[in-house]
Amino acid sequence: MGIPDENDFEYAMTLVNIVAFLLLTMYAIVYVSIPPSKVQMQPLPQRVKFCIFWNIYVCAISMVMNLVSMSTKLDDGVMEWFGRYLHICRPLEWLLTCPLMMLQVVVVAGPLVPGRRRIEIVGTTVSVLIIGFFATVTERLEVRGCLFACGVCGFITLVHKFSQIMHEHTGGETSLFSMKPDKDGKHPALKKVLFKVLLTWVAFPIWWFLSPDGFNVMKDHDLHQGVFLLLNIISKAVFCYAIFCLDGVEEPVYVERYSETIQSPTFKHNYGTEKKPEPMSPIAAQEQLMQERMAKLDEMFEKLRQDRVSDKKKANNDAPKSKCLSQMVEETRRKINAIKDDVGDGANPTLAALWQFITKDGGGSASLQPVIKRNQ
Repeated sequence: MGIPDENDFEYAMTLVNIVAFLLLTMYAIVYVSIPPSKVQMQPLPQRVKFCIFWNIYVCAISMVMNLVSMSTKLDDGVMEWFGRYLHICRPLEWLLTCPLMMLQVVVVAGPLVPGRRRIEIVGTTVSVLIIGFFATVTERLEVRGCLFACGVCGFITLVHKFSQIMHEHTGGETSLFSMKPDKDGKHPALKKVLFKVLLTWVAFPIWWFLSPDGFNVMKDHDLHQGVFLLLNIISKAVFCYAIFCLDGVEEPVYVERYSETIQSPTFKHNYGTEKKPEPMSPIAAQEQLMQERMAKLDEMFEKLRQDRVSDKKKANNDAPKSKCLSQMVEETRRKINAIKDDVGDGANPTLAALWQFITKDGGGSASLQPVIKRNQ
């Protein structure tokens, strides 16, 4: 199905509308989403809800790209440009969806997995897809073979990252390809998700190798594209279903066992591992406040003394020396010390009673005068 050749302007505006609304949709979804770095530090139910929300985007993009492929002449134009049979909507769809699916793997893995794994696994996925695209459009068979080998190395790297994520997710208790269970004798739910991804994704490079895009072992273009479409829907459906199955699963015990290794403030806030200060009694709070104020006064006097010493060094030896500032500092210090002695030793009954009344009894200004009179 295509648009007639005489309707070129309509065709162009159709493409503009598709691209514009697609970009607006992507921007709106990103705008209302929580950053993955914060989601990864949240409990498992919140992480799974985040991934389910993004799977809506994955499915929507896949649907839109297939509609674009059917309703426009985009593939025909690209085939004329590259001079060979090519469906450009397919690699575009994978480039817009597969990295996000890999990002969900790290987010679901949780706070024990380092944040750099998000960049590593997304970057590896994008690199493999770009290498596969250039391997498809190149004409020289030896170049195609080299690019295919590079893509295989990228896929092996992706598998290695999966194994690292599984090892970090369990705190080192098990790995992806180990039959050994964790300390509780169980296999983590994330391992099932990763295996489902690998089993469905490994079929893509195998079929590409056999197809006309690869080494032309199977020459039927219609069968080639049909199988790719079938693999595409199976892989995405299996992935979405695996994420849905995590909804309602309890938080793995690994987070509780190894929480002391996580330094993220977001994790400590979400999981309640922050050390909260113990509540102080009113008397202790007043005493602490008095000590803080006296410490500030001591700092002020020390600064005044240092400034006085500095001024003396800068002054001319023949200039008259004034003792006013020194006397004021010493007199103020003497009065403060006297107040402290009066309060602490009870030398001044009125002042001691006033201190007792204000800081400990909590009295107000209306009843202050009788207290003073009783203690004069």
